[in-house]
Amino acid sequence: MSDPIDDGGPAFPQQHVQDGGGRWVEIAVYGTQATGMSLRQHYAGLAMQALIHEGAGYNSLPGQINPTCDTAVDWADSLLRALKAKP
Repeated sequence: MSDPIDDGGPAFPQQHVQDGGGRWVEIAVYGTQATGMSLRQHYAGLAMQALIHEGAGYNSLPGQINPTCDTAVDWADSLLRALKAKP
């Protein structure tokens, strides 16, 4: 079985949120209660913007997975690896 993908954790973690009564409550920053997109998804979205801006996002046929998507995810994974390698 393959290793789980390192998604980098939440892109915009919050330590406190307001509950229904307007009170500020603490939530888990990197736990199961953290919601929203992962850092990997955020980086892939930024890479996708750059690729589309450069014209790489318009060359797939209808019904096919756009190769730009795979490239954006590869770039995001590469960035996460590079960030972990730096002290």
